[in-house]
Formats: sequence, C-alpha cells, structure tokens
Amino acid sequence: MATSAIAAAGSATATISEKTVELNLSIEIANFLFARHRRPAFAWGPTLREEARWGFDAAYGLQGRFIYIQFKRAYPEGAGHLFHLNRTKARDQHQKLQALELAGVAVRYALPRFTTMHHIERYRRRLLIPPHTAWLRPSQIPVPNAGVGHHDLHIHRHRRWLTSDPVEMDSGDDNPFLGGRAEEFTAFDDGGAEHWAQIFEKVFGDDRDSTRGASLIFLPL
Repeated sequence: MATSAIAAAGSATATISEKTVELNLSIEIANFLFARHRRPAFAWGPTLREEARWGFDAAYGLQGRFIYIQFKRAYPEGAGHLFHLNRTKARDQHQKLQALELAGVAVRYALPRFTTMHHIERYRRRLLIPPHTAWLRPSQIPVPNAGVGHHDLHIHRHRRWLTSDPVEMDSGDDNPFLGGRAEEFTAFDDGGAEHWAQIFEKVFGDDRDSTRGASLIFLPL
C-alpha cells in the first residue's frame, strides 16, 4: 500500500509538492553555480526555529556569498498559476523576507511555473530560467497590512495580482521580474547556453556588494 502511494505521488502527471520543487531547483542551483564558477557551491538549510525567525527555506553559498530563497508550490489556475503566501503560524513570512531584503540580503521567492514531474523531467537543466520559474524580490510583491496575513499571488500570462486585498500588479509579460528583457526569453529552447547565463546573471546581479556574486546561471549543455 505504501509503495503504491509513493509511486502514485511520483507519477509524471501527479501534482508535485513544495518539497519536490525545492529539491529539484536546489539540484539545478548547485550544478549551475559550479558549472559557471568552477568552485564547489553548497546549500544550507535553517532549522525549524531559524526558518520561523528568518522566513527562507534555504541558502546557497559560493566564495563567501549567499543567496536566500523561499520556494513556493504552484497551483494550476486556468492559463496561469496560484501561489499561497504567508501560510505560516504567525502569517508573517513575507514581512520577514522583506526585512532581509531591506538589510541588503539577496533574497528571492522561487515561483515555479510548473506542477508535474513530467515538466521537471522534460526541462531538466533549464528549470531556473523563464518561463519555468519566476524569481521575485519580496519588495516586488506589495502584500497589504505590512506583509502580514494570508494572501494569494496569481500569475497569468498577461497580468498578475494579489488577493486579498485585490491589488493589481503591473506586468506586461508572464515573468514579472524580467521587465524590459522579457522578449529575450521567448525562444529559450533554441539553445545558446552562454547567452542565457549572461541574461540570468543580470537578473540577480544588482544586489548590494555584500551579497553580489552568488548569481544563478544556466548550465551549458
């Protein structure tokens, strides 16, 4: 019975868990950092008490620099995806992540645009780049009530918004953090690993000097 349940959970079409998102993106991050910089990268996970205090799931280090990430699971919603924010006991995770960002820490939400193992298997080594995963700073998500309380983030192809309150978030592309670079990602499956590495580093390359350097990259095929 247990074996059957595990097999069903890991099937290609089953909806994946947040832990599955975290594990697979962590593999990609570690591999990408090593491939780009040719130095061992490592991951650090906080204890439950530390996670409750700081709000992030994991940190990734390279050459003394770190990037801190809070992973979220995507729920299918029509042509887009739904993400639940602040589903912690104190409902203040977003506020804690905002505080880290204000302190100069390189912190991001990892918002996968996929929900199945089939997608992970098909796009292995490309999961970190759009349109597979969106990376948002906490400050890019204007959660009401000073970042406290249950909220839902909706990302559709041409718009994104929060509930509740319903707050429209400006975006003309399906990957909000890209801004004017959205068109550069329209043909990402065509190859050009170095091109994607350079663009992806631009996205993560404008943090303060205290954390700059642990930018994520695309692994050359």
